[in-house]
Amino acid sequence: MKKKYLSILLVFAMCITLINPVNAYAAQAETAWYLTDLLEGDNYGIYPLSWYEDGTMEANVTKDTMSVIVNEMFEKVLTIKGAKKLTKIDPVLTNDMTVEDVLKTYYVVVSNLKNYSSVGLEENKTGAIAYMKAHGIYQEETALKDVCTVEIACAYATRIINYMFNALGEASKGFLWTVKDSDTTIYLLGSIHVASSNIHPFSNELKNLYLDSDQLVVEVNLYDQQGIADYTALVAYTDGTTLKDHVSDETYQAVLQAAEQAGISKDLIVCYKPWYLQTVFLNLSLASDDSSEELNGSSGIDVYFMNNNLFRDLPIEEVEGYLKQGKILDSFSAELQEYLLYSTLVSMNQSTSGGEENASQAQLNEWLADWKAGDVTAFTESYGKDSIVSEDQFPGTAEEYKAYATLMAEYTDKLFTQRDKAMAEYIDGLLKENGDKTFFMVVGSGHYTGDTSVITALRDMGYTVTYAY
Repeated sequence: MKKKYLSILLVFAMCITLINPVNAYAAQAETAWYLTDLLEGDNYGIYPLSWYEDGTMEANVTKDTMSVIVNEMFEKVLTIKGAKKLTKIDPVLTNDMTVEDVLKTYYVVVSNLKNYSSVGLEENKTGAIAYMKAHGIYQEETALKDVCTVEIACAYATRIINYMFNALGEASKGFLWTVKDSDTTIYLLGSIHVASSNIHPFSNELKNLYLDSDQLVVEVNLYDQQGIADYTALVAYTDGTTLKDHVSDETYQAVLQAAEQAGISKDLIVCYKPWYLQTVFLNLSLASDDSSEELNGSSGIDVYFMNNNLFRDLPIEEVEGYLKQGKILDSFSAELQEYLLYSTLVSMNQSTSGGEENASQAQLNEWLADWKAGDVTAFTESYGKDSIVSEDQFPGTAEEYKAYATLMAEYTDKLFTQRDKAMAEYIDGLLKENGDKTFFMVVGSGHYTGDTSVITALRDMGYTVTYAY
């Protein structure tokens, strides 16, 4: 096992390694019809989120804003397997287009897709607006002759993309199990805590299971302000020491170099503990040069459902919380903390220097593709949280291997074994204590795979756990 492999496991195991949950409209108290669509569309990458900040969203559409939306819609549609433009048709774009004009423009996008019969075009004989009504895209929320604002144009674009991906079977399925007793049902969704727009939209089946549930359960409630404060209190030294006092000079110098390259102040960086710095640099290592494929916490699966939950106003139950996850990371031995930090820095340096592809990013994109397809078998084989490099394959001495094996044992036990068991016990409690209730539970995908997984533990308890696909 390469050193970088330990680092990337955190992306599936610790929700708090990537705190950045709030979408642009998620926390608004308004109830305008398009807000839930925008909350969905913010994940699709079909319009820049900077439009919220500069006032563009509230303005009327212009030729330029419509050009951005239409071009990005085409790019998104062309990610569908087998999708291809049949002909090059340039929609007529002007300033102050009406809602009708915008919907007719989007009809051009749909009409240019190969396999168009799968999205209902063959049955459509009466034009763009009838098509939009037939497929639930235009529901007469606003008059066709009204001048269209950018936010309304983005909302309808979102509905088009969601419809097309679902109609063509290309929406993300996810890793989904079901466990139940006589009167309680729990849907168990494996999360990827950091993702990109490529993983959206999710299948309507998956979203409807959430909407039909009575309560959302997550690893960490990312909106818990007290939890954030408790976690923050753990990340820095408070005893007068700095990072230099806790790691080797080689690791210390590597941190300073990486901080300088990232534009982080040396005076700030040396205050933090190795485990926290490792999560910071891991997130930096996952960043993409292509903003449309940028890996970030805002696109993560947990965040998606928590943001949607704000509109449902249902309580969020958390299995662990900020403080508990912070204490787990803080409990790592000094040797393990430094090992994780240094290995992440080495991986970053190799990628930025052109020595090799960004392996962490490439591996994560592979796992995201598995999640999109619902292929938990491929993910489990690749993820291999229970695996360890054998001594004959280890590139070091017998003594070094012994140290490596010790670190691996601690890492696996604290990150997975103990937590998997506790999560299974938590689920057992939900099933026994709640009558006639449905829960939708989202925790890291890694907790649902392997010999000591939540799924294995539940089956050992006598529950029948079924996989969706």
